[in-house]
Amino acid sequence: MYVRRRDGEHMLFDLARDPLQNHNVARVRDYADLVRELNVVLRRLRRCGGSTCHVTLPPDLAVDAGEAARLGSAYWRAVNDAYGFRNGGLAARS
Repeated sequence: MYVRRRDGEHMLFDLARDPLQNHNVARVRDYADLVRELNVVLRRLRRCGGSTCHVTLPPDLAVDAGEAARLGSAYWRAVNDAYGFRNGGLAARS
């Protein structure tokens, strides 16, 4: 997940390795090319709007529905394991 704030601060989280988003890797050298690529996509998005705005992610950034579902499931497993959320609420703790 990539977030770039108006003040220029940016955050990148590797959801496959860090589903709880505890470690911002935006300034980690290994992710520099990815950050540059994401900034290109953001610039394209800023220049378009409405129904004519169609910005396609580069193939190396896109995930298919199966991968998106896997990442979503991993996220909720991590949340459940860390915080005890079950069925939309807090699990009973003993």
